[in-house]
Amino acid sequence: MASNKSKEPKEKTIQGSIMRWLRKQEYVWCDCYHGSPMSQAGVPDIQVIYDGRVLWLEVKRPSGKVTLIQKTVHDKLRRAGSIVHVVRSLEEAQRAFSDFVLTIARESGGNGKEIGRG
Repeated sequence: MASNKSKEPKEKTIQGSIMRWLRKQEYVWCDCYHGSPMSQAGVPDIQVIYDGRVLWLEVKRPSGKVTLIQKTVHDKLRRAGSIVHVVRSLEEAQRAFSDFVLTIARESGGNGKEIGRG
């Protein structure tokens, strides 16, 4: 009998849909970070820059857990002024990004750029 986890989308699949969506947005720069000899362990999967601010997205399967090193790095990034979200779907990433843009717009007096969901 197949486990529920095997029916879940893989992180790579979720990450791909998020990156495709982000790359369609105006005024946005984004990139993926994967484990390599030069990268730091625990860094979230996706970095998004909008209006000079940084949003990090840690992509997990619906049943995926954040590791202790990831939690430690996420806390360090937050202390440095970044916003970090753990997302488990494209829709969660879209909500996190929309909240991020709204926060920037509020902080700048409503001058945020128009971002779509397309």
